[in-house]
Amino acid sequence: MSSYNYPLFQDVRRAVPALLMGNTVLNRSSNLTPSVGMLVEQLYRDAGFNNGEYLNLITPHEQSEMIIRHPSVRGVSYIGSVSAGQCIGSLAGKYTKKFVSEQGSNDAFIVMKDADLDWAVDRATESRLKDSGQSSIAAKSFLIDDSVFDTFRNKLIGRLQSVQMGDPMDQKTMLGPLSNTSDLQKSVDQIKRAKDQGAKLLYGGEQPRGDGFKSGLFLTPTVFEVSEGSVLLNEETFAPIFALVRFRDDKDIIRLTNSRVYGFNASIFTKDETKAERLVPELEVGDVFINFYAHYNAGLPMKATKSSGIGCEGGVWGTREFCNIKGVFVSDMSKTIGSR
Repeated sequence: MSSYNYPLFQDVRRAVPALLMGNTVLNRSSNLTPSVGMLVEQLYRDAGFNNGEYLNLITPHEQSEMIIRHPSVRGVSYIGSVSAGQCIGSLAGKYTKKFVSEQGSNDAFIVMKDADLDWAVDRATESRLKDSGQSSIAAKSFLIDDSVFDTFRNKLIGRLQSVQMGDPMDQKTMLGPLSNTSDLQKSVDQIKRAKDQGAKLLYGGEQPRGDGFKSGLFLTPTVFEVSEGSVLLNEETFAPIFALVRFRDDKDIIRLTNSRVYGFNASIFTKDETKAERLVPELEVGDVFINFYAHYNAGLPMKATKSSGIGCEGGVWGTREFCNIKGVFVSDMSKTIGSR
């Protein structure tokens, strides 16, 4: 079961490892992208998988339990929201089926006082604006050392002022519209609630107006300075919203990262890689990236913790998620008899 962001990529990256290990795949794409699943099924058939190895389903959510409980279904892989993942996971548990999921995040982007700030700002912009901010693994919470907070903030806003919004088919466009009305409405509501909590709006936070924006669901890049407990730290934001929060020491970093329900990835920017490596085991996340933002690598394991998901994908680790590991013990009968 795949989400609507990166639908082609999501359908393929979950199915290929399962097929490699000899499984048959039933795929159900998001209701927002049903044609993608149909296209992928045809691609598999064209490639020679014409014996039902990959089948695309178009079903209502109400039929999910009927599908999961079927004895031929031995495991479930899910990408989407936490609430829907918890529902699907409960069904998998009810019928004792393997469950692997990716359920959302609010990844920490940690900038130490000795970081290369220009590099960090550029990577922050790339990560947060990817797919108009609608990426599960995008940086969303920006933890900035108090001594460099003002400099980072000013550089970030200066960078965002040069971002060109508009038609995603235009090569010059750096930020396109959101994919659906629901995401835009949720983001506008999160911005309002953040302001009500006392968060300081530093930049953006508006729907642009003008001839080029009449037909799209646009939201300007938005920067807030927030404090611990902000809605922008504790909920997943699926829009180009930067939540900046100050920290003073390692204890602050660990608390701000670990106190939330999400635990997908974290990024640490510093010139002292040894110090970053000391922080790694303290952070309750699946993966840590040093001096770069979180990204997929098919050859390496990627996993989430807490409400961000269950299980692992990528490399040999991911292929084993939908294998039955079987132990075989062979007795040396001659020695057994001889010892009587």
